Amino acid sequence: APVAWYGRYQWYGRSLAYWAARPPTVSTMLGGLDDVHAADVAASLAFIDALRSDAARPLPDGVALDCGAGIGRVSASVL
Repeated sequence: APVAWYGRYQWYGRSLAYWAARPPTVSTMLGGLDDVHAADVAASLAFIDALRSDAARPLPDGVALDCGAGIGRVSASVL
């Protein structure tokens, strides 16, 4: 067990050193892929439209959209 724990702590230490050496920006977090592409936004909007148009399962009033899957790059354009 001590070897497994040591490996885990070593991994966290390397991760901490990696992020500490980089600027705290959206571009850094996304590896330089911080542009919002029209296709990403269009796909998200199409998904929401599909949910809203399903007459067999209408969305009730007062529902919310959980956008917690990322850092908000696409959500900012969708909402």
